[in-house]
Amino acid sequence: MSKRGARIADFMAKLSVDPKLRSRFQEDPAAVAGEVGLTDEDLELLSGGAGQIQQELGGDSTANCMVLFVGDGEA
Repeated sequence: MSKRGARIADFMAKLSVDPKLRSRFQEDPAAVAGEVGLTDEDLELLSGGAGQIQQELGGDSTANCMVLFVGDGEA
């Protein structure tokens, strides 16, 4: 996996377990991206959908996960 892929996979893993970070990212993706060291290109990739993310992460099954963003009070 590329350095970029590892950076994105690490961030996605953090989003999946940290509801405060996930909420902040939903409210202001650019600010959170800057705080965690993601580039503008990383942010663009994350907004491009699952297919683009999977392509970047490659065939690494541990990294090819889907992160479900559920709003407050939704299930």
